[in-house]
Amino acid sequence: MKDKITAFFKAPYISFYTLPPIIFLIVESLSQQNIFGAFKLLFKSPHIFIFNLLIVYISYISVLFVKRKQFAITLVSVIWLTLGITNFILLQMRNSPFCGTDFLIFRYGYIITLRYLSVIKLILIIAALISVPLIFILIYKKGIKADTKTDYKKCTVITFTVLIIEVLILILGLTTGFLKARFNEPIYDYKKYGFPYSFMCSIFVNGVEKPNDYSENAVTEIVKTVKDEKSDTTLKPNVVLIQLESFFDVSRLNFPMDYDPIPNFHKICSEGSSGSLTVHTLGGGTSNTEFEVLTGLNLNFFGTVEFPYETYVNDTPCESIAFNLKKIGYHTDAVHTFSAGFYNRDEVYKNLGFDRFTSFEYMTNIEYNDIGWVKDEILGKYIIKAIQQTDGPEFVFGVSVQGHGSYPKDFNDSALSIKDNTIDNEELTNQIEYYVSQMKETDEMLGNLINSLKECGEPTVLCIYGDHIPGIQITEEMIDGGLYQTDYAIWSNYDLKTENIDCQSYNLSAHLLNMIDNHEGIISKFHQQNSSRKDYLENLKILEYDIVSGDLYTYGCQNPYESTDMTLGIDKIEPVKVNQKGNDLYVLGCNFNTFTTVYINDNRRSTEYISPECVCVRDVELSEGDLIKTGQLDYQNYFNILSFSKEISAK
Repeated sequence: MKDKITAFFKAPYISFYTLPPIIFLIVESLSQQNIFGAFKLLFKSPHIFIFNLLIVYISYISVLFVKRKQFAITLVSVIWLTLGITNFILLQMRNSPFCGTDFLIFRYGYIITLRYLSVIKLILIIAALISVPLIFILIYKKGIKADTKTDYKKCTVITFTVLIIEVLILILGLTTGFLKARFNEPIYDYKKYGFPYSFMCSIFVNGVEKPNDYSENAVTEIVKTVKDEKSDTTLKPNVVLIQLESFFDVSRLNFPMDYDPIPNFHKICSEGSSGSLTVHTLGGGTSNTEFEVLTGLNLNFFGTVEFPYETYVNDTPCESIAFNLKKIGYHTDAVHTFSAGFYNRDEVYKNLGFDRFTSFEYMTNIEYNDIGWVKDEILGKYIIKAIQQTDGPEFVFGVSVQGHGSYPKDFNDSALSIKDNTIDNEELTNQIEYYVSQMKETDEMLGNLINSLKECGEPTVLCIYGDHIPGIQITEEMIDGGLYQTDYAIWSNYDLKTENIDCQSYNLSAHLLNMIDNHEGIISKFHQQNSSRKDYLENLKILEYDIVSGDLYTYGCQNPYESTDMTLGIDKIEPVKVNQKGNDLYVLGCNFNTFTTVYINDNRRSTEYISPECVCVRDVELSEGDLIKTGQLDYQNYFNILSFSKEISAK
């Protein structure tokens, strides 16, 4: 047996021809979430099956040229199996596939992933991370080497033959249409076009594709169709726009519940404006829905599962609803009940026109749900604070997190019961019941927020929408309207016309601004005036390419938007005085929280949170003239301080 294994690794052509198909069958079946999934692809689309198989073959070409065959074969095989298993796990966790941008957001994703994994799974992952490199080192040093001279001429012929066939199929596929490079619905497109090809597209296809008819004249003609419209009213209401995590109208689920868990949302729908909202994410990708809503740009024109918060607006100011409202005197606030740095928001929001950003590192009296997410009630309170602290009209954009997974599979709440015999999966039923229980609390926040807005004495319009449906294994048969459809609703505390229309996430904010008679910003006005035209999307793509990757003809060849000098936190966090008690230093002030860290003469000290008015540093003795300040710790990065307070002097 040992001799056969040795012969296998020493014979480059045997291992090269036999192993890639086996690895591909495993990886593709994991992607299809079916043990026979790869064979289904073979019989349904044999040309696509062969194309993907050749991609795997290409990755094994190095085996032909190196002496350490066992090491090379093992390395490539482990990489493919890791990609396949990761994709399978992500499909189970968030209902969307593994893509290239997941590498970019890894520094955020690991925080989310920790909330999905049990202790045992974490231990196994850590053990794998430690053991796999050691195994590779061992294989490299002790592994089987080829004892025959490599036939470089033959290997080169094989390499170029495979590459030429692959390129020809790619060109033929893209020109005839049986392949495409940009995916609008990744969960379906990955299954249709195969995991290896789809994953490669997600890595190499980014940005907005240049339209064939892009030119200065084409952009100019489109911009001419955007007419200047003057507002018929001098009223400038406060505008509150809230993105609710994993929210949709749960009455769309095709099974009855004991009671209506979201009565406030349904009341808003009946009294105000509402409709369905088509989004481009499923079970995750919150920042992408957020990007579309804030900017009016269509993610269908970007790369496969691209995250513009990482590839575009992280360093480029961009037209947004915040910038449009700032033009007419609005103060702009963003409130998010998670980390400031998540999806680069502490940098991105500067480029989207926000004057102030309050993340949960700047909040006090936070309550968490059973799986560790901040409850939405605090979001409503800080939205009201933002309005109350501003003279003049206010725009507040809120982002909630309570509805986030992972959803417990052992949840049991007697207050809510799903009555449906078609779901024979108890764990799935428990997950749905837990999710609905969180939406019930989100709805209670909406009710309390609306009551506060009624009492604020200022004209205010509120728009709420869901970023995507939850990352649960909900099928199309279980839900009315489709998996890429959430819901939105608009309410106001003054007389506002009702318009019940269905929206795309990229034209929702334009619709909202149109309802309050606001017509600022070229992209926003383009949506307002052109959405019924046949060439609407075609022209939007030209404008979008021009703004994101082109020559900015839309704005006269110069970006008119500049990053804001954004401040962090609605409430000022600062020390007022210090009390020394023995070797303990008590810093007294206001609005401290568990993220508050004390600095003495610019040296960071371990800090114990006592209350919003007090934090403590143990085992320290101040000297006269010592300078004390506080900093707010970044939840995601222990070594990063988001902001510092003013300094006070020890007396």
